[in-house]
Amino acid sequence: MTNVVLDLYSITICLILFIYLASGNRKHNKLNRYFRNMCAANIIMLLGDTTNWLCEGTSNSWFPVLLRSGTAVYYLSAVPLVYFFACYITEYMSVRTKVSLLFKKTVLALGVFYSIGVILSLRKGLFFSISEENIYQRGEWYWLSQAIPLLVYLLACLFIFIYRRQFSKREKWIFSSYILFPVIAEGIQICFYGVALLNTAITVSLLVIFINIQLQRELLMEHQETELAKMRINIMLSQIQPHFLYNTLTTIRQLCDLDPMQAKQAIRDFAWFLRSNMDSLTNKERIPFEQELQHTKSYVNLELQRFRERLKVNYDIQSYDFTIPPLTLQPIVENAIRHGVMKREEGGTITIRTEEDEIEYRIFVYDDGIGFQVKESGEGIKRDRPEEKCHIGTENVRKRLQAMCNGTLEIYSRPGEGTTALIRIPRRDRNDNHCG
Repeated sequence: MTNVVLDLYSITICLILFIYLASGNRKHNKLNRYFRNMCAANIIMLLGDTTNWLCEGTSNSWFPVLLRSGTAVYYLSAVPLVYFFACYITEYMSVRTKVSLLFKKTVLALGVFYSIGVILSLRKGLFFSISEENIYQRGEWYWLSQAIPLLVYLLACLFIFIYRRQFSKREKWIFSSYILFPVIAEGIQICFYGVALLNTAITVSLLVIFINIQLQRELLMEHQETELAKMRINIMLSQIQPHFLYNTLTTIRQLCDLDPMQAKQAIRDFAWFLRSNMDSLTNKERIPFEQELQHTKSYVNLELQRFRERLKVNYDIQSYDFTIPPLTLQPIVENAIRHGVMKREEGGTITIRTEEDEIEYRIFVYDDGIGFQVKESGEGIKRDRPEEKCHIGTENVRKRLQAMCNGTLEIYSRPGEGTTALIRIPRRDRNDNHCG
């Protein structure tokens, strides 16, 4: 009964973890899905093991069937258990560096081979057999059923070693626990039949990973959400500066005398611009690119009314069907106008272009303004001139792109040659959410 009690305790723990990760927005995260699947596989394996201990050696007519089925389930559940661990650790590392899929594919191939052996055991008794007295017995090839999981654990050790520079010391020990604890437990089970520690060891390992990795990630994500909220407020306030409001209202007042129809259009653009900025305070999700483009056009139209023939803006929009963090394109275009073309006496031209391929969406903002000397620093790209607000706004956009869709912002410029800003947005973000 001790083994049954251990199994039931382990089932309870894994079930709690599974329910927690399946609730709310957690269920959409790719890492959470893999971890949840590991818990589910361990629960199924534990149920099979519990059935074995309850049914073995009894004479009820149904118990031999239950024992045979429970044993098969116990063995087969080991495949998704190790496979989803391979998926989890591969995905965990892929955020930091490019990871080979060879480890995951090798584990899957070994899992298929192992599953074939389990299925054959039901008739041939390769890994196990059930005697006429309804007693579980190890088969002639039982050693192979233990060698394959051991090989997977060795491959996991090799994976951690290969990418050791990407893991912190703490992470190495945490992930190694998922290898070390089950290997020790499995060794005890091989030597002492009747002692069931494997699934308890796996449960302890899952709990260690959950507490030290999963919860830490959630705390980090909460911190990022707080930072994003601050960024939304900062960038919204930066777009509604007193001098911009004064200049826009002055332009509208002049248009009321010179061209009332243009004044009405300017008021509509100004209203749309203000509403989009206010909406960004509460909008925590990406928005359709068309919506951001419309916000940008509203801003550009206001500046066209003000600067007239000194400012020209071209649109070459080849791709619309994707999403983007709010207030991403407009601040870049504003920088191109204020710190690029308007620094030239004769003004200049800005071109906004989008394109896509099978990997990513790209947004280009070109200007033929005065340009600047790009300086690389630990904080990103800085201007070699004192527009600090421009630098803060650019870094704000860069951080929100990275946090909300794993996107990037690149700036290319030379004095006298203009500036190009390039926004890259992957088709799928780190959580496997489609950005289209």
